[in-house]
Amino acid sequence: MRHKLIVLCTAFLFLLFASPAWADVNLNVNGSSYVPFVAPQISNGTTMVPLNVIGRIIGAEIDRADSTITVTKDSQTLNLQLNRTDAVLDGKQLTMPQAPTLVGGEVMVPLRFICETFGATVTWDQNSRTAGVLYSEQRQGMTPEEILAKSSEAMLKFNTYKTRAALSMEMGGAIPSVQEETVKVPLNMGMDMAIQNDPLLIYGQTTVDFPGAAEMPELAAPIEVLLNEEGMFMTMPGEEGWFRMDVPGTDMKELIEQSRNQDPVASLEMLQESGAIISFSDDQEKHGRSYWVVNVTLGTDSFNELVGKVMNQAVNIPGMEADQDLILDYNDMMETLFKNMKADVVYRVWVDQASMVTTYMDLDALIELYIPGPVIEDGTFEPIVMYITERATFEIYDLGKPFSVPDVSQAKDLSQYMDGVSISMTAP
Repeated sequence: MRHKLIVLCTAFLFLLFASPAWADVNLNVNGSSYVPFVAPQISNGTTMVPLNVIGRIIGAEIDRADSTITVTKDSQTLNLQLNRTDAVLDGKQLTMPQAPTLVGGEVMVPLRFICETFGATVTWDQNSRTAGVLYSEQRQGMTPEEILAKSSEAMLKFNTYKTRAALSMEMGGAIPSVQEETVKVPLNMGMDMAIQNDPLLIYGQTTVDFPGAAEMPELAAPIEVLLNEEGMFMTMPGEEGWFRMDVPGTDMKELIEQSRNQDPVASLEMLQESGAIISFSDDQEKHGRSYWVVNVTLGTDSFNELVGKVMNQAVNIPGMEADQDLILDYNDMMETLFKNMKADVVYRVWVDQASMVTTYMDLDALIELYIPGPVIEDGTFEPIVMYITERATFEIYDLGKPFSVPDVSQAKDLSQYMDGVSISMTAP
């Protein structure tokens, strides 16, 4: 059952292309709740937030060197010092109500002072103990949301394109009751993908590098995925040839058709409905071209809601209505994973000012979640706290150019591979 669930979620996601909590201090940005990885706190009547939150809200570039902090936005530069209330904005001396302070390894800075310095409006609601921030910018009369929507539409003008990605991830885990030191494992991944909209054709190849990969070449070998109008196909570690991703009780063709018929701005709408913060970073120049850069930020609440929406679609797909065992298994897994979860996820989308095409994307993510661990004395599971740090870069290229894909006409049934996995897992 769990193998079936994992396969299903993997297929859908491919289609979709420790600090304490301060519950009494809330943050709202442009009408949406925002729960940062490290929560705000009140210090001597001043709302203090993590330094990176400033970058998330107003799209500022943040640089810290020892005790010196530099905040840059739209050619304005604000210089701060740890434990000092004096500040300098483009040579002008200013005084902050509260000095930046290092708390548990996190630099906390005054929210109102910095945001209002760069043109935002900050409010405080005593009844709900909520700090509200209103901040908006435009580029040539367009909001960042409008630019993302226009970019989505521009991409549809090209029937084919390719994307390459490089991902660096570090994973760590610990059992809180044991208080063992967190063990961190680095993981590097590369991905190349070619996409054709009509007729539907997606081909991707993924490579993974991890400690000990040289001793396990079968796990480090490239994995290929192909999606066409006939279904989804994958290569498997240690196996030759292709396997068809048929999931019993699931109409894969119908699922694929639903995916291709999505509105071009559906993903953006889902982000907005989940409460993502969308703002401009400073414009950029790269390889002789000018780009607008849009930040899409997901805090703990918005990330949880977005993932919930995506995964619910993975379960509520044609043919799965009657598979109640799978749904219950899925619900149990999600409840465990997202209990007490914290997240800080930021996408930076580079939109070509001339063509409106998205050419580059950056991802910066920090996630803390719980997974089932060993059984303790009373028969329950001791949760393991997992820490995931992820950075990735994406480049979109070869727009409008055709591509070729491997032949999958001789693909074997997935059940042949899964039976082998089951045997290997139960063997002594």
